Amino acid sequence: DREKIWREIYYGVKRQLGGSCCIPNCKRNCPKCSIHERCVNGCKSREEGCKKEEKGFFAEVRYLQLHDIDVPDRVMERRLLGLVRDLEKEREEYINQEALVKKQTDILVNQFRNNATQSVAISDAQAQLKRERAKSDALKRVEISRIDGLALMCSTLGITQAKHINSLQYLRTLRESSDNIKYSIDFSHAIAQQQQQQQQQPKLPASST
Repeated sequence: DREKIWREIYYGVKRQLGGSCCIPNCKRNCPKCSIHERCVNGCKSREEGCKKEEKGFFAEVRYLQLHDIDVPDRVMERRLLGLVRDLEKEREEYINQEALVKKQTDILVNQFRNNATQSVAISDAQAQLKRERAKSDALKRVEISRIDGLALMCSTLGITQAKHINSLQYLRTLRESSDNIKYSIDFSHAIAQQQQQQQQQPKLPASST
């Protein structure tokens, strides 16, 4: 910025030649005044006892003509080297920040994934528990119905002895499991049983003719 360079050089020359004391009748807080009429920032008022050695060379700088500025190559190289270092430092900061953000993102993703897995496992366990409870309740209701039905049947048939109730229960179990039971009849045993029953029957007296 040429204006900034000119201003810095102007105030530097003015302090060097005019000293650190304020020029006579300088104006403060006057943006519209000419630059040579303004008080230099931090100058010492003459009324406050400005010493002789603080008045510089008793010269007042009003104007400064700034011609073309030729910056030496060494200065430019140092400037460019400083800019490159600043860019490298900024790049390293961005890389570190990116790595930090990525690490934080991975942590959040793992947390969400673990929470989702845990939620699914809990849901499966709860569903399995509900299924087992429903199955147990159904079996319980079926068994209660069987007991009530058996009690009603025994009451209707007048069955009171435990062995008869057990036999009836056994027959009902066989009936309900008929799909898995095969019945077989021993023909010889059946014929022998029939002949034995016939022999045990009383004989009728022969009729006289």
